Amino acid sequence: LVLPIASDLKRFSDTNVRMGKLSTFVKFPLKDLDMREFSAATSERPVYNLYAVSNHTGNTLGGHYTAYCRNSALGEWYSYNDSRVSLMSSSQVRSSNAYLLFYELSASSQSKYQTCRL
Repeated sequence: LVLPIASDLKRFSDTNVRMGKLSTFVKFPLKDLDMREFSAATSERPVYNLYAVSNHTGNTLGGHYTAYCRNSALGEWYSYNDSRVSLMSSSQVRSSNAYLLFYELSASSQSKYQTCRL
């Protein structure tokens, strides 16, 4: 059974004075995240594609969460902000507000593994 990958980006720093939020831009892959280096089966090529991003705007004292999700049937990305849902470009998915990344096994790799979608 292969589970999706959920990865959090370090967005908070602990200084001697107080906790702060990091807004560093992190370039992460939208497609073809090759996890072969971390796979027990070296002959297999577990490749993952991004299907969702949780974003946080604001600071450590408060803020707002939004989400970007890819419709796997259409291959289109959507922005979810409270009750608003809007189509977006894949070039907008990467931002300095990205907090959690969700990857699923690519279709080409799924035939080799039994998958579970969260």
